Amino acid sequence: MDTQRSQVETSANTLVDIYAHNVFPSMHVRWGTHQNNIGHTDSAGCFRCHDGNHTSKSGVTITNDCSICHNLIVSNEAHPKLLTDLGMH
Repeated sequence: MDTQRSQVETSANTLVDIYAHNVFPSMHVRWGTHQNNIGHTDSAGCFRCHDGNHTSKSGVTITNDCSICHNLIVSNEAHPKLLTDLGMH
């Protein structure tokens, strides 16, 4: 019984941490604020805000540099070897 309690408490703490890193009340951004935050084809995705045009009153602009959040290991390759190595292609 103590094992399950510990697992539930760990899970709850993890959910609180995830929430704290993904919900920004001061910016009016919460879960579900935007219907689709993923991709660049069906929606603006990251570029809703990371378009180089959003600047704070103090002059700081949200960057549009993808590498600030992503570690791009394959880019613009028709048949990346990495996908084959991972069994995905």
